[in-house]
Amino acid sequence: MQRLDPTRLEELTKEFVAGNWGVGLHRPVRLLKSFDGANNLLDNRGLMLVDDGLHTITVLSKLQAGGGVACPKLRDLFENGVPIDYVCYAEDSRDLRILCQTLAHDSESNQFKETNLEQKLAVIRSQRAKVANGDPEQAVEEILKIYGAGKKQLVHKWKRAELHLPKELQEALGVPPLSSIPQTYVFDNPFLMGFDANSKKKMSGRYGLTALHLWEDYKTLGKAAKQDRATSASWFKTHVCAPLRAAEVWEASICKKFGRVAQECQQFWRVTRSLQTPAGIEKVRNCQSTGVPLHGTSDSQAGIVECRTIYLEMAKQLAGSDPQTGQTATAEAGTGGQARAEADDEEMATEIVLEVEEDPELLKAKAKMIEELSKIITFRSAQDLKEAMKTRLHQSQRVGFVIDAQTSSYLELVHEAVQSFGLTRWTIIVMAGHRLDLLHTVCTRANTLFKADSSKASSYVVQVTSGQEQVQKKRPGYVALIHSAFTSSLAVPTSSPLLTCRAKPIERARLRCTDRHCKHRPEEAQKTLDETAGPDQEINGEDLEEENLEMQDDENPTSADMDEDDMMDRGQAKRDFLVDLFPYTRPVDFYKRLMEDVARLQSVGYIVGMSTSSHPALPLACRLMGTDCLMLVDRPTQHSINHAHAICEDYLLKKAQVELSISFKRRLQTTELQYIDGGKLAAEDQVVEWLSLSADSADKFSGINEWPSNLRDISIPLIQQQLDDHSLAVADFAGRGKGLVAMKPLREGAA
Repeated sequence: MQRLDPTRLEELTKEFVAGNWGVGLHRPVRLLKSFDGANNLLDNRGLMLVDDGLHTITVLSKLQAGGGVACPKLRDLFENGVPIDYVCYAEDSRDLRILCQTLAHDSESNQFKETNLEQKLAVIRSQRAKVANGDPEQAVEEILKIYGAGKKQLVHKWKRAELHLPKELQEALGVPPLSSIPQTYVFDNPFLMGFDANSKKKMSGRYGLTALHLWEDYKTLGKAAKQDRATSASWFKTHVCAPLRAAEVWEASICKKFGRVAQECQQFWRVTRSLQTPAGIEKVRNCQSTGVPLHGTSDSQAGIVECRTIYLEMAKQLAGSDPQTGQTATAEAGTGGQARAEADDEEMATEIVLEVEEDPELLKAKAKMIEELSKIITFRSAQDLKEAMKTRLHQSQRVGFVIDAQTSSYLELVHEAVQSFGLTRWTIIVMAGHRLDLLHTVCTRANTLFKADSSKASSYVVQVTSGQEQVQKKRPGYVALIHSAFTSSLAVPTSSPLLTCRAKPIERARLRCTDRHCKHRPEEAQKTLDETAGPDQEINGEDLEEENLEMQDDENPTSADMDEDDMMDRGQAKRDFLVDLFPYTRPVDFYKRLMEDVARLQSVGYIVGMSTSSHPALPLACRLMGTDCLMLVDRPTQHSINHAHAICEDYLLKKAQVELSISFKRRLQTTELQYIDGGKLAAEDQVVEWLSLSADSADKFSGINEWPSNLRDISIPLIQQQLDDHSLAVADFAGRGKGLVAMKPLREGAA
């Protein structure tokens, strides 16, 4: 429920006493009716619920009519009662009323009392509690169904504040005096709610509260000096928030440098508090403008005197005591502190970056990502893969083999594994691309290997398409599927629209390396790097697909469909240095649908992949299915494999963050309850009068929310009169409906 604002009550009292009733300074009083308009909505005490104008009613209830009232409207108010409006919503929902009133009062003008920022954030919190996983984007969509698409930018601004503004700031902004701070000072202020690129600018909740209270101090100082010192949101950011952030970074760096010496130094904390005053902020701004640290670099560039004094004093204490025990050290000279401080001056003069403690949720996501990575094992040689299969594959398991290479040589490796480990339930997938010759070779070789022994395998060909029709750029591809005798009963589709799959930007399907000194390139490869060679210098020519499977894609994709590296390539026609990493890539969804819908590999123990491309789409698809993956990449370079590993980490981290974003039920906090404070008035003191309106019997159309019982009898003569006046008639057009026809001919264009 709504809290009464004492400042607003005082403001309205002054306006009404001055005779300014009805000049737009207050909201008309509105009472609530049920959604069908039949009954008044009452609270649990039987009192009528007020939809809007509570401050107006409260002020009027405390005013006393006197003989000196000069405003006729106000005199009429006390004599005849307050005119009211009735309003009913589409449903009797308190949340719906709060949503509507929050938007109705979202105005930084003097017309209505503005909804404070905490109330707007409460709207977002309330809606997030109703949607799955507390998804903020879905919560915004639900709110926009009521507000309309035109308020999208406004609601997204509320959402950003609810997500990134510290909780203590959100609570403080809901009560006076901070509830009156202009909301433009808070919304999208990087020092209060910075995120992503601005996360390093964001102050802690403690310093954020200090910034808000300083606004109140500057406002008071401005009134005393008869000038407005806090003139705009940009002024607040540059003159208050930025210096405070610099002071906070300095405080954190000193605590990190001197440890317990700083923590136990009362003078140090007095200095930090002095920096959080208007006078201290001016000193910090002077240091910012000159580029000198707050504690200075020398006697000639002392920075802030108090900061330099305490800095040198703590340096002496640190040099004269053991940081571990706090006892005086006998091995150091007494002047070591001064020398040490001067030696550190240059280092401390550089920009200090505050080390922010990592988000616990992010740490959980990273732990889950590491767990997922442990179930994807990559091998650089066939022998290492054989050793791993020997300990992991069992005869009773069903195993899937995926050969994603333009060669049939990996079939011998699979055949050897099947024979050596006695596997009886297995499925082999071989990618043939558009090449019918390779498809023929694969099928022939499979028949030779697997039908010659006791496995009695069955081979199939599945056509992968991009739709019902094919053109030059959308020709079908082919996949060879080989089932063992124990799995040959599985139905195999004739074709599958797998070429409609598209890669997500996070998969980095178009990634290329543009760094001559890339951190992912081994030192040995860096020494032999040929900077004049072409972009395919690190890819074996035999591994390039002559005709790669063309996924459904636009010739000119939008920026939303392009990854960062691809957009850079399109914006710059020529690169000084460019290296291709993958001979081919396919979307994660392509492999997932291939293994689930075509090969039916949902319940296998392991999937063994063999590829001449190191892109991690295949093992990622295995993890989406919940299956462990053994991956052989014996032909790609270590450089491309390291890039692929980084892609895999980013993908799995994002997946873990989404899975951990599930919200849990918790106890409702008292601060989350909204209420209306109002006194119970005696009957003789009531200023709200019930008005009974009756329809004029002489006016047959008069009525409020009424449907005349004889509407048809009234309407037909009126319609006929209108038709006669305009020489029109209603005619039936042979079962096609009725329409208007002219009773007299008119020339074309005549009115």
